[in-house]
Amino acid sequence: MIFFFVNPFWGHVNPLLDLITELTSQGCTVRVYSGAEVAGAIEQAGGVFVDCTSFFLRPGPIRYAASGYLNALEAAMAMDAFMADQIREWKPAYAVSDIESVWGSLLAEKYQLPLIVFSPTHLRTLFAAGDYWGEFFQELEPYEEAFEKRLQLLSEKGFPKKSMMSLLCVDPAKDYIAAVPRILQPCCETLAAERVRFCGGIGLKAQSAVPRPGRHRPLIYVTLGTTYFSDAPVFFRSCIEAFRHLDLDVILAVWKYVDVRQLGEAPENIDIRISVDQTDVLRQCDAALFIGGINTVKDCLMLGVPMVICPFFYDNYATAKLIGEAGAGVRIDGYQPDLLRSSVMQVLREPSFREQASALGEIIRKSQGTSEAAGWILTRIEEKRQTEIH
Repeated sequence: MIFFFVNPFWGHVNPLLDLITELTSQGCTVRVYSGAEVAGAIEQAGGVFVDCTSFFLRPGPIRYAASGYLNALEAAMAMDAFMADQIREWKPAYAVSDIESVWGSLLAEKYQLPLIVFSPTHLRTLFAAGDYWGEFFQELEPYEEAFEKRLQLLSEKGFPKKSMMSLLCVDPAKDYIAAVPRILQPCCETLAAERVRFCGGIGLKAQSAVPRPGRHRPLIYVTLGTTYFSDAPVFFRSCIEAFRHLDLDVILAVWKYVDVRQLGEAPENIDIRISVDQTDVLRQCDAALFIGGINTVKDCLMLGVPMVICPFFYDNYATAKLIGEAGAGVRIDGYQPDLLRSSVMQVLREPSFREQASALGEIIRKSQGTSEAAGWILTRIEEKRQTEIH
């Protein structure tokens, strides 16, 4: 029996689905603690879904408290008694917690469950904190006092004593599976090899860069991903203005958080869609404009699509810096129409961006994947069993 703890966001759940399927195919029972909207996907992957919506749910446009670190600490407290009962009943051999689901890691540590942290994005290390995570921590600075108060309250209730930095950065005493290739991990040489498995190919299909259809003009993919942003309508309106009547086509994926009526009338060259099959769209595209979500980055690299990244928060900043350093795209700060237009035209005009994206995609294809990640988890479980026997 393995417990999985994961925030109910597709960017976190999707990379875990193949891992769940692999583990269940090898005889494991996987109980997945998450929110209701991902239940179907988890069950289809072979997992046993456990609905934690009532512990996460808060009013407002961002439905789940687990979407913010402060609220995740509250979720840990709210789930305490429930999880104690679950552990007594099911006696899990191991726990796997999504790296952003800090409530899961805290609960596992409190109840002394052997833990592997699963990271769909970069691993934050203290060594990379300044160069790659400075903007991330600057955003959190105003909340540091609130962090410390909640962490102190957790400590008083028997949870492990933490600071904000120790909670959000790599713990050298824990094991990690990183679903991002080593080439996209800043300062990864500081991580202990016996503690971290880089499985950048996890959940990825055997896709590769393909010749673009013989169109008369370029096709651009624009998305903010599947998470709510209050200024999303402004961003998309700016994109419409930037690419209006240019000699190119645009697919604007606005997802469910944007009312398309807020965007006004779009010109003929801009196709506004509520949802898309992202991989299928990227196979046709010549460039992508997005915030730097790591799953979209990996899709772009696998398909050789150059990127314009406009980071909004969290890991977006580190991703944008890494992609810029690798020469597979450019970072922009802001989304004024002129800036959007000139940046997209830059990656379209210069072949080196596509060449570098394709080269990185080839490295990802050769990296470890789902079977290696599952094998490492099973090895850890067996090691624990042997220790208990002796």
